Amino acid sequence: MKEIQSFLKSAVLRKSSRCTFEEVYRNRIHYVASLKEKQASFPLYGTRYLSYVEEHKKSRERTLMKVVRLLEHSYVEGHRIIISGLPSGKDALCIAAGFLLLLREAESLPEAAVMLKRLDPSIDPAPLCKETWLNELLV
Repeated sequence: MKEIQSFLKSAVLRKSSRCTFEEVYRNRIHYVASLKEKQASFPLYGTRYLSYVEEHKKSRERTLMKVVRLLEHSYVEGHRIIISGLPSGKDALCIAAGFLLLLREAESLPEAAVMLKRLDPSIDPAPLCKETWLNELLV
């Protein structure tokens, strides 16, 4: 579980919503997925920049579902990823909870909320329980 917590902290539950070239280079990031701002692709061999800006404006839930699946793929393959430009803390919580549900670390949305609260005591899990679309990941 510590490995999953570390992965979530570095990819989703970050202090800064933006990432820098130096951070991408230093940490050998494979994917940079952006939800809020468009930016030029990082000129690094092997780093892919994925923009979900327009898609996120049209369909938040479907876009977050794609990001959760990308996060799961990155974890399984051992790739490093950064989700940048998360417009709200709620989106970051949804992505993190969806990731826990997809990996079957949590068996329900309330259980995922409790796990995230243990990971970071400043997290308020109450709004997360209203995101019932995350239950689709349990199927």
